[in-house]
Amino acid sequence: METNFILFASPLAVVLCIHGCGDCGSRFFTLRYDGASRRNPGPAGTGAVLFDETGNQRFYTLQFDGACRGNPGPAGAGAVLFDENWNVLNRFRKGLGYQTNNAAEYHALILGLEQAIVNGYKHINIQGDSRLVVKQFKGKWRINNPHLRSLCVEALELRNNFCSYRIKHIPREFNTIADAQANLAVNLQEGQVEADCFY
Repeated sequence: METNFILFASPLAVVLCIHGCGDCGSRFFTLRYDGASRRNPGPAGTGAVLFDETGNQRFYTLQFDGACRGNPGPAGAGAVLFDENWNVLNRFRKGLGYQTNNAAEYHALILGLEQAIVNGYKHINIQGDSRLVVKQFKGKWRINNPHLRSLCVEALELRNNFCSYRIKHIPREFNTIADAQANLAVNLQEGQVEADCFY
């Protein structure tokens, strides 16, 4: 039997993949572990919990979008949270005042991450149609604008609240619900947040 460990996004979460033989296939487990010490060095202990694929590993999906009338101009942020069966759980809208389109996209990502944290979600799939935001969030594109850099840092700090995450760019036609929320949010006062709950 061959055993491989694949690191999750969080340093305290690991995926253990046990490759079987023949028709056994593969099974995936999540191993969460931590260590503690009263001093360094000093009396210490460790703990670990192993979950199988039916354990507490529900992935929720966050889709986000920003809207702007003019660039810059009156702007809004929209975010939608889905369960693993693509049922809409929540829709969020936030008025942003006067912003650029890229800043509105970042504010939408931040809005969605904040709401996912409030709802206690620990595993999140993040999807947005802004290639710039996705690439910068992943560290693949440089951020020259200081304001966008600060927004990206804020989003990355929020990311640390999740045990694991995935982020990817999606075409605009697959992001229509978040887009609709963002366009509605343009009409809100700066800082005003509206939410719809479907569970």
